[in-house]
Amino acid sequence: MGAWGRSRLWMRCLSRCQAANFAAPAIARPVERWDVRPLAAMLTVALTAEQARRTQVQGHGCVGCASTQRVSLGQVTEFEDASMREVKIEGGAAVLVHRHQGEFFVTSPACGHYGAPLRKGISSAGGRGGPPTVTCPLHDATFDLRTGQVVRGPSVDGIAVYKSEVKNGVLFADLPPELVAGTGKHPKALASPPKLPAGIEGNLLCTRKVWA
Repeated sequence: MGAWGRSRLWMRCLSRCQAANFAAPAIARPVERWDVRPLAAMLTVALTAEQARRTQVQGHGCVGCASTQRVSLGQVTEFEDASMREVKIEGGAAVLVHRHQGEFFVTSPACGHYGAPLRKGISSAGGRGGPPTVTCPLHDATFDLRTGQVVRGPSVDGIAVYKSEVKNGVLFADLPPELVAGTGKHPKALASPPKLPAGIEGNLLCTRKVWA
């Protein structure tokens, strides 16, 4: 090998050594942790307050109603057991009456999802400890007849439920005055509030990557 060849070999080795020794180290990407426990606590308080509000208004016979008006829906004998029937009231609005094992449930007639008529769905007495329900014929959204809350399915909103009572063989329901007068619609019932995992108030941390 001549002098020129040895020189080229030497330069090549030197270049490789320099590349190995002076290569830029990999840039570390630090991780920053945000403590969001205060936010979790605020969310818990808000959800608890909302649940208390719903419990209070349900005790008055209507989810979301400030006041109600008692309306006759017909003779008890007009409603067969294990069935549901849509009843028109004054003002042109309608309610859906469900009867299961002698117990009556009065709800809004449309699904909380896309407004499909629930009378074309399935009304069930429940079973195995489950609540009585009504299932929408469109996307199988299922609602609890006692609370109006979503049991399963795609709906975010529940359905309105109204307190009912049988007196002297007549079925009555406590409805919003605006609905009876024909100047309002069924109140929009909310779905069940999400449940936070146990201990989230003391343990919730949010991790975010900070890119260099």
